[in-house]
Amino acid sequence: MKRPPVPDFKKFPELLESTGHLAEWLLVGSNPKASDYPLETLLSFCPNVVQFATWRDRIRPILPVVNRLPLRRLAANFDDFTYEDFLTEPLFVKLTHLDVLSFTGDTWDKHFKALIHLPNLTHLSIGSEIETGVISQLLLRCRLLQILIISPDYPYPFLENNRTAERLAEINDHRLVLLVSPPFPGLVHDWEKGAHGGIDCWVFSELVSLAQRRELFPHSQV
Repeated sequence: MKRPPVPDFKKFPELLESTGHLAEWLLVGSNPKASDYPLETLLSFCPNVVQFATWRDRIRPILPVVNRLPLRRLAANFDDFTYEDFLTEPLFVKLTHLDVLSFTGDTWDKHFKALIHLPNLTHLSIGSEIETGVISQLLLRCRLLQILIISPDYPYPFLENNRTAERLAEINDHRLVLLVSPPFPGLVHDWEKGAHGGIDCWVFSELVSLAQRRELFPHSQV
């Protein structure tokens, strides 16, 4: 990341060799200098990463090393993944938190239905427009799901399209939370708060869900 500056691991590889095993949370952003050091090499020196987020690279090319990580949380683009990938790739077996930045499509049967096969998934965030029918199916069929965050890039056109806001209200499920995604620096700040034990989007959504379950919001505002 640009802030704070990342050490030049290419120039000083001994730094990565001596500290990589200490990393448990890892975020790879849009620092142009990061392209000088292959992400696969970086991850190979960080075998204990349980939370991994990348908003710059697709993870398919680095699946061999990602599959060896003890991941519990993952944020990435999946627009090059197939339905079968979610059923066969080992990295999805232990995931509890999944942040889907982009997906292969927007249908249920050939795309989102794959997510119900993740056996330990409790928290799911989708950063793209999604049909309300798909949202209902995810809430119904992801058996351990505690939180479903919907944060499309353009929330207001999304809500105004085909009475989406009214249809979301009709779902009436306390686990469903609609968030406005901040610009990139805000995403980084949110991730850093979570890494330091603060209230990130996951914890905030859990609090909103708890308030909804206890009916602390006026019905007209839910």
